[in-house]
Amino acid sequence: MYHTGPERLPDLRRVPSSLAAQLATNYRSPFFWAPSDRGTFESIGYRWEDHLNFIVNLDQSEESLSRSLSKGRRKAIEKADRSGLQLLEVRREQLPSAYELLEQAYSRAGIPLADRSLFENALKYLGPSGHLWVLGALSSGGLCAVRFVLRWNTALFDWYAGSSDLGRALHADEWLVWQLFRKGIAAGSREFDFGGAGKSVGEYGPGEFKRRFGGEMIVPGRFVKTYHPLVLRIAGAIYPLWRGRRNA
Repeated sequence: MYHTGPERLPDLRRVPSSLAAQLATNYRSPFFWAPSDRGTFESIGYRWEDHLNFIVNLDQSEESLSRSLSKGRRKAIEKADRSGLQLLEVRREQLPSAYELLEQAYSRAGIPLADRSLFENALKYLGPSGHLWVLGALSSGGLCAVRFVLRWNTALFDWYAGSSDLGRALHADEWLVWQLFRKGIAAGSREFDFGGAGKSVGEYGPGEFKRRFGGEMIVPGRFVKTYHPLVLRIAGAIYPLWRGRRNA
């Protein structure tokens, strides 16, 4: 996913700007490593953006992996264990409850969430083949945190996650990631890809959460082109207000 280069993209110079502008206000290419020569892209109005990510090596023992976690992360997981959390492999009948947790998490963050049908179809078509793992944390019989992870060959890709206020208080999010590491090691997976951590460490809450699991920080990125600057500026001004009203 992160090891492609710009040569894998279609020749963007062949796409008429008028057509592209009809399709998007702001186009972002897929993530790949920074090319040594950005001139071709910059000549047609693209700019480069770095984007952080963390890759955790699962090709090691649980004991060794545990030592790479931050001290605070290990304590949180131990506290979650003591609280009596139980692990659940989410099935179709538990999906409504799992989706409610996603809704709570995305509402707190003030960002839109994909329709439930996406997760229903993912579980239906990817679950039986083992290409999707959905793990939940139970407290007193109720689901308090959930994590959706895609699996391909020996790699696991963090996809969606959500938790209730109770789950957050019990550190169920951290505990679930650790359970996924353990499950991945047992299944022969070699890496856990956190799927992005923002533009810089410390400025993005989920990015800081991921950093403390001791993975290798990599800096892939993407090319961005803005076709309608005024529309983008207006949207940029309105979006924080929309998020504020949702969180009110």
